[in-house]
Amino acid sequence: MSLRFDLGAPKRIQYIGINQREDSTTYPASNSARIKGYRVYVSADGQNWGSPVKTGSLPNHRGVQFIDLPMTTARHVRVEKVDSQGADRLRVDEAWIGSAYATGG
Repeated sequence: MSLRFDLGAPKRIQYIGINQREDSTTYPASNSARIKGYRVYVSADGQNWGSPVKTGSLPNHRGVQFIDLPMTTARHVRVEKVDSQGADRLRVDEAWIGSAYATGG
């Protein structure tokens, strides 16, 4: 299972934010459909993905989780779920691509 983004044109990418829901209100942690292991790919054309630019795992927590990426430019981004925290589904409330973190100033 995966999430795919078409940014419309090549854009600078620094992170992905993912807000995942609980899959079960009775057993929120053990039956969670949240992403555990992931792979992130980028592509210029949406067909040729190459090797992942980032692999890792997300904690089984409520709220937004961030995947920091090496600074890159791409039009297409794919987040591939390797495994989940429990249930073999994918539940995402919202996800977005960020080009830079806000800084104080």
